[in-house]
Formats: sequence, structure tokens, C-alpha cells
Amino acid sequence: MKRRDCLKLGASSATAHDAYLYVLPLLTMEATRALTLAKGAESNVLYARLHVADVSVGLITAPNTDTLFSSPWFDLIADPVTFTLIPRA
Repeated sequence: MKRRDCLKLGASSATAHDAYLYVLPLLTMEATRALTLAKGAESNVLYARLHVADVSVGLITAPNTDTLFSSPWFDLIADPVTFTLIPRA
């Protein structure tokens, strides 16, 4: 359903549509961050998988069979973070 179609249905449908588009990704990212940190990860560190993920990993809801996943969680509350990526051979 497109946004203009939601507007025809009324304000509550448009609000629900906007909430789905803009709030759900934030909630999903927060849930992933909380799960990752609860499993022992730290903020401001890049975690890169060197092998493709499978379902047993548990942190990736739908792993691709040809994708290497990496994820950092930056904590910007206290200070800005400088992130330097060192090339791997």
C-alpha cells in the first residue's frame, strides 16, 4: 500500500503506515544491538565474520549463503568516535 492510499483511508492508517516505515527499523536495530551486546560484544568495535553465516549463529535472522557480515555498534553519547580500518592481507 502506498502512502497516498493510506492518506485516503484516514489519518490513523497513515500514522500506522509511517510508524511501520520509520519506527520498525529502529526497533529492529535496537533489538539486534541489545542481543549482540548481551552475548559479550563491546561498543566501538567492528566485529567481522570471516566465514559465511548459517542459521546456528543466532544473531542474523535470515543469513545469506554468500555474504560476509560485519557490524559495529558505536557509542556516541560521551564523545565522537574515530574509526580506523586497517587493511587485511
